[in-house]
Amino acid sequence: MTRAARGTRRHPVPSALHRSGSGTPLVLIHGLTACWQVWQPVIPLLAERHDVVALTLPGHHGGPALAGGVPGTVPALVDGVVDTLDRLGIGKAHIAGNSLGGRVALELARRDQALSVVAIAPAAWWPSDRALRRVTRSLRAGVAAARWIAPFADLAVSWPVLCRALGSRTMRFPERCSPADLAGILRAVSGCTVVRDILRSAPSEGVVRDLDRISCPVRLAWPSDDRVLPFATFGAGLAERMPGASLVMLPETGHVPMWDDPDLVARTILEVTERADRPAA
Repeated sequence: MTRAARGTRRHPVPSALHRSGSGTPLVLIHGLTACWQVWQPVIPLLAERHDVVALTLPGHHGGPALAGGVPGTVPALVDGVVDTLDRLGIGKAHIAGNSLGGRVALELARRDQALSVVAIAPAAWWPSDRALRRVTRSLRAGVAAARWIAPFADLAVSWPVLCRALGSRTMRFPERCSPADLAGILRAVSGCTVVRDILRSAPSEGVVRDLDRISCPVRLAWPSDDRVLPFATFGAGLAERMPGASLVMLPETGHVPMWDDPDLVARTILEVTERADRPAA
């Protein structure tokens, strides 16, 4: 088989979820265009303490389809997560989410579905329409590039320089993500069918509302080197609006920090879940 042929070979669609470990349920939710596999580096660490369920959101690569005619919006994704947890027999659970997944986690907490929330760089608040337009333009450009490269993902990631360039937008240390995993990330972008709807509906849906309705423990965790949703623009205002939430910065990590420092991400989550699980004195 030629190198070019290897770059375009077909790959099976990944499973819709991963479940492992035992203990209090902990649900992991990825960001826009990703799938549950972005949590792979931290799952073994979390599964030592929890029944870990890593989900792929509806309309994402390998995830469930949205019901016919239902547009791809955040409420529809939240409904899809609730349906999946119901089928798994899971009521309230600890929720950890990254980016769009962080917003979904906060929305689940508003519905009283969460024992605790760790929202990692959640796409939940922005200071102005201009800031939102800037980030959505950047995301659209990134998605277009990833979809162009995806058919040749295996070939593209065989070049270390290109591999680093492809991962540097979301990771501080893209070399810590294997070429095979990076190729999977590119294919996941290509397989996401709701990205256009999500970005189109963002202005009308606005920021997360009624944050005072969240009664469970919440931690906001922000990567120090986030190039997608920088803390100064997208995090500081959210933290001010959630005075009851704890805030931690994740040093030397990018927007998707699970590959940069899995130990740090796992500790950041477990500190919250263990405290929430502790019996009241």
